[in-house]
Amino acid sequence: PFVETAPLMIDLLCDDCRAHFDALRGYLDALGIAYTINPRIVRGLDYYTRTVFEFVSSVLGAQSTVCGGGRYDGLVAELGGPPTPGVGFGLGLERFLMVVEKLAGEHAPVRRGIQAIALGDAARGRLMPVVGKLRETSGEPTFADWQDRKLTAHFKAADRNGARWALILGDDELAKEEIVLRDLLAREDRRLPMAGPAAEVARTLVEATT
Repeated sequence: PFVETAPLMIDLLCDDCRAHFDALRGYLDALGIAYTINPRIVRGLDYYTRTVFEFVSSVLGAQSTVCGGGRYDGLVAELGGPPTPGVGFGLGLERFLMVVEKLAGEHAPVRRGIQAIALGDAARGRLMPVVGKLRETSGEPTFADWQDRKLTAHFKAADRNGARWALILGDDELAKEEIVLRDLLAREDRRLPMAGPAAEVARTLVEATT
């Protein structure tokens, strides 16, 4: 059949798109998010650019797709606005509620915990796998906002999330192979070692926050 023998778009990416796709996969790997590359996913609207995606759940049986979407970096400009990158998705509410109902009994109630703050690209790359391990091993939720923001903006996000602790990693900390653990209630800082595998760093942080 034609579909099986046709060239795949993923094999024909330009250098810029290839670098973007590789970076996206790196972030997913760092966070421990399982994914499958499907070069034949097609969304119904033609304004998508670069990545399109679908979220699936094993609890739904054959109809496993929960939502789907993608990037549309040129849409705002096409409608007369300034160049603005964007991402969006469509969600089936009934199907989503089915997933929530099936999973509700499998997880403990969410408690407020740790806000991860990365200042810069290098810090973001180092902190992502640590956050992934914290989410696997800590009894507390771990919040993360990977946008480039000022430290005060990150603290405001931590307040909104009700986080007790903040992990702060920037260029100074990277140079010293340290990470700052701030008690947001007592307003006290501790410096902990950042050297070693992500699992080891996460274990140190769990011990320091319990």
